[in-house]
Amino acid sequence: MAADLKPTCTQKQALAYIRRYEKAVDREMSKHGGLGSRIRFPTYDLHERALDQATIVKDSLARVELVAGVIDCICGGGMMAPCGFESERIYSILRTSLLDLTAEVQQGLRDKVKTKEFIENDVLAHIHSSWNYVTGDGMQNFAGESLGNWTALCDEIRNAIEKQLTSQEMKVAECERAKSEVEAAKLQLTQRVKEVASAKRTLAAREREERSAMKKVQEAEQKLQALEPTPETPEAGPMKKRAKVPTKGQGTMKRPARAAKS
Repeated sequence: MAADLKPTCTQKQALAYIRRYEKAVDREMSKHGGLGSRIRFPTYDLHERALDQATIVKDSLARVELVAGVIDCICGGGMMAPCGFESERIYSILRTSLLDLTAEVQQGLRDKVKTKEFIENDVLAHIHSSWNYVTGDGMQNFAGESLGNWTALCDEIRNAIEKQLTSQEMKVAECERAKSEVEAAKLQLTQRVKEVASAKRTLAAREREERSAMKKVQEAEQKLQALEPTPETPEAGPMKKRAKVPTKGQGTMKRPARAAKS
């Protein structure tokens, strides 16, 4: 299964997670000859873990993508949820994420046209059609009970994205956004401190390994030196007399006689 996402996850990273999650679900569905009683629990464990990611991620658009991915997977699997699966979380997490997304549009943080198009085409348009196995009435969906008022949710989101904030509401929103930015910065700082501490521990471990390896090399060299034969010293023989080298003025050659003056 894909690794857990970080709070700073982006929409692109959320989509990559969904692709890995879908492959993990497909692997579970193909096990045991597709026997539902054996694949139901591990499959819904994957669904639950993916929903958990949507509660960790801060980006509202990424959260919507994660919940939508879970709904797609459940509808594609066509398998009833086991006892203990908190199916109502799908409705509550999706609603909260969509409201956060529309609030960002109201505050001017996201492009209204693009965000509205995404919400309509990628979410609301599916609620009463392709997502009916999740959003349908009780005893008709995967959970055997209604998860929420989906029609009211669609109306609420459409109204929210068109709402214009008053100056006071804008100030409150800006204050909340500043608080969120502070919390996000603190969270990122905590993460970096943990990463630095982990890197220091790793470095210390590698330095210990290096010292241990150097010690082993020295021990091996000493062992090799002890095993190598000592070169034999040649025996000293009788010393020969060195030939006397004639010095200047002590040679045996006679100087030629000078020619007589005429």
